[in-house]
Amino acid sequence: MYQRDPKKVSYKYPAGMDSKGKAYKVLIVGDEEIPRRLVSRILRSVSYEVCGEAEDGIRAIEMHKQHKPDIVTMDVQMPQMNGTVALAKIRQIDPEAVVVMMTSVAEKEVVVEILRNGAKGYIVKPVQRDTVLEKLEAVRRPFAGRSAKKSDYRRLWRLFLNPGFSCRDVHDEIPHELHELPDRGGRLFEIVQNVTLVDL
Repeated sequence: MYQRDPKKVSYKYPAGMDSKGKAYKVLIVGDEEIPRRLVSRILRSVSYEVCGEAEDGIRAIEMHKQHKPDIVTMDVQMPQMNGTVALAKIRQIDPEAVVVMMTSVAEKEVVVEILRNGAKGYIVKPVQRDTVLEKLEAVRRPFAGRSAKKSDYRRLWRLFLNPGFSCRDVHDEIPHELHELPDRGGRLFEIVQNVTLVDL
C-alpha cells in the first residue's frame, strides 16, 4: 500500500502538490490509450496536473516543449519514435527533464539504455497504482534534477562491497537513477560495476 513519507512530503496538500499547494505537471506518453488513461486517473486522484498525453515520441517532444512538464512518464516501445530515442532528444532540449520510463521487459539491456539516456527511473508494466505514486514521489526528491557523478558511483561501489549493504540505506543521498539499483547480487549490480570500471 502506497504511503507518503512524513519526512519528505507535506501533508497539508495532496501527494500531487508541492509544499506550497502547486500541482506537479505530468506529461503521459504511450501508444495505448487505456494504459494512458489509467496512469492519468491514478495521478489525478492525488491532485497531479496531467498537462497532456502523447501517443508517440515525436508528439512527446512537441508537447514537452509546449507544456514544460515537471515529470514525464513514457513507454519504451512506441511507433513513429520509440521512448528511448524520444528520451534522448528531450534531454538534449532540456537536460533537467525528469523522465520515468515504462517498460514491459525489465531486461538488463533495456534498463542500461534508458538509464544511460537520462531516465530518472523506470516502471515495469502492468501499471500498479502504488508503484506509480511511489516512483513519481521519489523523482521529486532533491537529487532528481542531476545526473550521477563519478563520486556517486565510487560511493555505491564501496557500499556494494559491504555484505550488509542495502540501497535503502542511502536512498536520499544519491541521484535518483541510482535508486533503481537493488541490493547486492541483484540484476543491476553489473551496471554499477561496469560503469565504475569504465568511468573511474
